[in-house]
Amino acid sequence: MVRLSSRSAGGIVFLCAASFCAASASARAEEVETREFSAKIDGNPVGQYRMTITPRADGSVTMTGEADLKMTKLGIIPAYHYTYRGTETWKSGRLTNFQSSTDDDGTKYTVAGSADRGGFRLKVNNAERIVRPDVWTTSYWQLPEARRRNGSVPILDADDGKTMAGAIRHLGVEQLSIAGQSCNCAHYRITGPNMVDAWFDGQDRLVRQEWTEKGHKIQMELTSVRR
Repeated sequence: MVRLSSRSAGGIVFLCAASFCAASASARAEEVETREFSAKIDGNPVGQYRMTITPRADGSVTMTGEADLKMTKLGIIPAYHYTYRGTETWKSGRLTNFQSSTDDDGTKYTVAGSADRGGFRLKVNNAERIVRPDVWTTSYWQLPEARRRNGSVPILDADDGKTMAGAIRHLGVEQLSIAGQSCNCAHYRITGPNMVDAWFDGQDRLVRQEWTEKGHKIQMELTSVRR
């Protein structure tokens, strides 16, 4: 999750019913997909976030996330920078491997983890511990399993490796305009490190995310898909 501290045309398929708005059957499982997001703080563009989703032969899926945000002094908000590089591997609805490095305006974290017997072994800046094996990460790049989409869910902060009790609630299906295209998206509210409103497409993948942190509204919105 992006933090606010005191956290060629032929190659791009713009969002339309034939890409992400349709049912999941419209995407071939073997395709590598790159999703580009714009990021704003209080309506001001501050950078971009990229997700690269790679299906594997063993049935697992790897998501690599890259964020680069920078904001110059604006009103009472000081200059701010944030970079994130993270890789998640999921299989059968469970996180099997995780790695991330974060620079949150000068505060740095390195997180690594892998599924272990009885839990998920996590190392944060050289401190190691075991956490629950069913954690959901704050990248929120995909919905959890259908049976876990209304109720409590343990959450792993992708930036700093903290874990906490969270919850997810389905608020309904809404028609959104994303990159100039109309799309029916599932709206969920997530509680964890912040209360987050998130919208997902017919592939159960993130298209928009909004939350408020330290009094400032943060928004990420999908702008293009490349396959």
